[in-house]
Amino acid sequence: MTDDLFDAKGRPMIVPALQEFTHRLVGGATLAVDGVQWSTEVVTVTADTDYIGFSTTLDFGLNGDIVGVTFAFTLAIKAGSATADPKFKWQARNKGGTWADLMAAYITKTDVNTTYVEVTVSGYLCCGITNLTTYPIDLQLLFQSNEATPGVATIKVKNSSYVTFLLK
Repeated sequence: MTDDLFDAKGRPMIVPALQEFTHRLVGGATLAVDGVQWSTEVVTVTADTDYIGFSTTLDFGLNGDIVGVTFAFTLAIKAGSATADPKFKWQARNKGGTWADLMAAYITKTDVNTTYVEVTVSGYLCCGITNLTTYPIDLQLLFQSNEATPGVATIKVKNSSYVTFLLK
């Protein structure tokens, strides 16, 4: 029988629907012949200073409580010298709120050199993350280099990066 579909008075129970959707972070006005598109490159200037390598507000015009989020970020990073150690971390927040780190610490690419190295970080985060509980959200990539000129760092985000939400 379907007794769990009705309350004690015989009224139908309403089960809230969950919404799942995906934001692609990088795209272009035209398709790429090789299928790869990149965000605009951002370069550091001063050593040991945070720079915003990428930022966006993820908002499809919906509102809801976050039940779970899947993050998949691919970026390319390089330095102006063979000895620079650039590092990065992703952050998110409820729209207009306080930033929450999506990883425990910066990811450092030791002696990354002067050619781009691709790095992917991904995972599923369930509900209850402080400052990341409701949709829409803001997202940013912070990065820095431990050297100034010539060891400045350059970073860009790949079109395979996405965020998938499960909302109630």
